[in-house]
Amino acid sequence: MGVSRVKNQIDYLLISGQWRSSILDTRVQRGADTNSDHYLVRTNIKLRLQSHRNKKKVKPKIDVDRVKDEETKRKFCKSVRSKLEENRTEIEDIEEIWEQQRSAYTNAAGEVLGSRKGKSKPWITDNTWKLIDERKDIKIRTDSTCSERVKNRMKEDYREKCSEVKRSVREDKRRWMTEKSQLSQQQRTGDRKNSTA
Repeated sequence: MGVSRVKNQIDYLLISGQWRSSILDTRVQRGADTNSDHYLVRTNIKLRLQSHRNKKKVKPKIDVDRVKDEETKRKFCKSVRSKLEENRTEIEDIEEIWEQQRSAYTNAAGEVLGSRKGKSKPWITDNTWKLIDERKDIKIRTDSTCSERVKNRMKEDYREKCSEVKRSVREDKRRWMTEKSQLSQQQRTGDRKNSTA
């Protein structure tokens, strides 16, 4: 009788399903000298551990750019005055006076100015942000609807609003890019004039 050429795969790696994406590479090391019909199995694992984040609530940043608008500035000043008048009492402690004034300003800023939208994309205008908020509202209403017929109609509205948002963002970015390029050209021509003078 000759030596059998049949080989069975009998070496496996077992891992929990939640760690399955952490496995980078698994290989069998046939050169390891063990007195067994099993081979050594080597696995490279990359653990992605979640960092411990502080769970404190981040305060929203006030949109101070809106104060440039005269109407908004008037509303803000009027709101601050009214809040200071509401809290006016005869207090001698400087800390309490400071706390009243601080709360008057922050509450008025929160009501009138609102929080700043993400400025990672500075070309997005306020009109487009309104469209994005409308789209978000449609999505929330769609998810909370039980009727399948109403849900399908709202999904269609959501798709239309998505295309409207994309169109508006493209227009905003195109407008922003042309303004930036024109400003850059003006600066370049100004620099040339200054260097030749």
